[in-house]
Amino acid sequence: MRRVYPKLRLHNTLRDPLGISVEQAVQRATSEMEAFSGEAFVVVDAAIAKLREMCAPGQGELDPSTVFDQAELVVDLAGLYTPPLCLAAQSLCNLAQKAMQSGSIDRGAVSVHVETLLLLRSMDGKESPTTRAIIDGLVAVVAKAR
Repeated sequence: MRRVYPKLRLHNTLRDPLGISVEQAVQRATSEMEAFSGEAFVVVDAAIAKLREMCAPGQGELDPSTVFDQAELVVDLAGLYTPPLCLAAQSLCNLAQKAMQSGSIDRGAVSVHVETLLLLRSMDGKESPTTRAIIDGLVAVVAKAR
């Protein structure tokens, strides 16, 4: 039996004296992420604002799929920069999925999540015992939701 090991382009690039080092590749990726952060947070802030507007009194029924879509935008972009914000948005996605299955969504639970997103957005973006406690509280809210 003969084993075949495919040649990977990345492997060849890293070994090529004219290629780039892992350190250079990571540095480039980090620079690109930093350059994109401003645009990413514009989208994150817009999604949070839309969620907040949807929760305002007099806005009618909340649509769980719209809540999910806006929360998912936050997950996708905040995950690159602020893990606590991403975790809070994931919790909101879980709440929305639960609501899609049950057919009703608790406006209060959504509002708690949205206000928490705003709070976490105003913080430094790093995980801490405080942010962990906040996320644990949101998980408990989702667990109690119908």
